[in-house]
Amino acid sequence: FRRHGDHPLCIETPPVSVTLVLTDGRRCAHRVVKPSTPMRPQQDVIRHPPDRHRWVGGWLALLTFSVFLNCLWTPFLWEDEHFILNNTFLTSWRFVPALITQNMLAGSGFETNYYRPIQAITHFLDVQLWGYHAWGHHLTNVLCHTLLAVSLFGVLRRLTSTWPAVIAAAVFSLHPLQSQAVAYLPGRGDLLALLCGCQGLLAFPTHRGRSLLWAALAMLSKEN
Repeated sequence: FRRHGDHPLCIETPPVSVTLVLTDGRRCAHRVVKPSTPMRPQQDVIRHPPDRHRWVGGWLALLTFSVFLNCLWTPFLWEDEHFILNNTFLTSWRFVPALITQNMLAGSGFETNYYRPIQAITHFLDVQLWGYHAWGHHLTNVLCHTLLAVSLFGVLRRLTSTWPAVIAAAVFSLHPLQSQAVAYLPGRGDLLALLCGCQGLLAFPTHRGRSLLWAALAMLSKEN
């Protein structure tokens, strides 16, 4: 074994002794043959293209987070009062079963068809972690949207090459209409449903059980 050029490992073929023998047993000629080109392992010859999707996805995440960072200074608005501020189910761990089994606004005294247990649990965790500081709740929305942008990029990479995928993901993630889901706290259900859906597509078909789990979480994030 020895180094050869850019390859860290090459196999040097040993000299081959060739002897010609006639049918009557007499030796006719003897020659030592040495290959001029060493044999290289097959896996060392194959060149793989550079994997750029990791840093491209990282830049997409950084760009998405930076664009929506100003949402952190947004106070509680409109339906935040019913979804978060006056929702007694978000105040204690003993209400977690009610969050899972009842409608989204039951803790505020409303009867609706908003069955979103995954979204309700995220609001509950926000209250436990950030209290009633609006910036912490908005930070969760921005992080969810950032993860959604990267997940969508991963899904699109399965359909096309890196650059068309990142352009399409960026157009979707940075479109001004997304502020309705990112800056508006009750819009978190849209973010969670899409995020879980993309994760399910990424898990399929190699992990079908995991894919079905993500699909179930997506349906439990928003009812429509």
